[in-house]
Amino acid sequence: MRGRAARGRHVPLWALVAAQGCVLGAALHSTTATVHIPATGPLHWLMCAVAFVTSIAWISLCANELLGCLSALGLIMGISPTILGVTVRAQTAAQPHTFSL
Repeated sequence: MRGRAARGRHVPLWALVAAQGCVLGAALHSTTATVHIPATGPLHWLMCAVAFVTSIAWISLCANELLGCLSALGLIMGISPTILGVTVRAQTAAQPHTFSL
């Protein structure tokens, strides 16, 4: 019975990231004074590490969504996954040149 109740209950990644941000933001707010710049202590390094891991999680989430959308588009239009992969790779390789003008 316990396994049945737990089945299908997954916490979304965005909810975990939002909760983590609220908790760490409250911790940072309560441990720093507003009259001077915060010193680089252990909490500063913890926040930097958490921000780095969070940014990797967001990039992974966005990449997986893009992959899912492209796979669905390929199935709908009858395009080979290889052709879609080559097209996306060519687009990402040409993107920096678009903004360098």
